[in-house]
Amino acid sequence: MQEKPKKELDYVIVGQDGNEDLNLPVMFEAVMVKYMGKIIDLCRVSGLSDRAFEQMQRTIKDECYNHVKHAKSILQKHGYDEEK
Repeated sequence: MQEKPKKELDYVIVGQDGNEDLNLPVMFEAVMVKYMGKIIDLCRVSGLSDRAFEQMQRTIKDECYNHVKHAKSILQKHGYDEEK
């Protein structure tokens, strides 16, 4: 089975002036993705059936990505955007 390419979650941006800036929307997504991965890993060691585990994994991913989308919209509303 071929692995999905991992999304690059580099949240430190080096500007043209050489200074490093923090990209808050990307940083928040990176933290949530790491958290989601840890939760899914912990669920793997539970006694769930394969079918139940797959459903739990989909639910966790949906929930985490919904929170990321919501947080990014809040950050964008207040002037923080991924594009610098």
